[in-house]
Amino acid sequence: MNSSTTHRISRDLAISRRHMVAAKHPWAVRAALDVLDRGGNAVDAAVTAAFAVGVLEPWMSGIGGGGFMTIQRASGERAVVDYFSRAPRAAEPAMYSLTDSFRADGVGFGAVKDQANTYGPLSIATPGLPLPWSLV
Repeated sequence: MNSSTTHRISRDLAISRRHMVAAKHPWAVRAALDVLDRGGNAVDAAVTAAFAVGVLEPWMSGIGGGGFMTIQRASGERAVVDYFSRAPRAAEPAMYSLTDSFRADGVGFGAVKDQANTYGPLSIATPGLPLPWSLV
């Protein structure tokens, strides 16, 4: 059987008079909107949505995840919160040999010999998601 996947990227314009939330599950959206309606800020709402999605769809999201959050406060102050998962403290570069397909300008995740960073005991990382939860 032949099958194919089409990757389509598009953007829709979204406008709101007060605030809005986008999340993978409508209940997570509702929880985050409730936070905003009660006076919380965008960071409070984002953390609420992330926590709710982790409960509603734990196979897709949750406490084991990581990422980055870009924040601009009403004052104009900007910050980036790096909560990407971290390698264990005992991990060393020699444990993750690179293949010939590694590019210095790329992320490099796919260029580790035997995919040791993706499968098996060397793929385990310390979750980063609890960090933004602590900001609220």
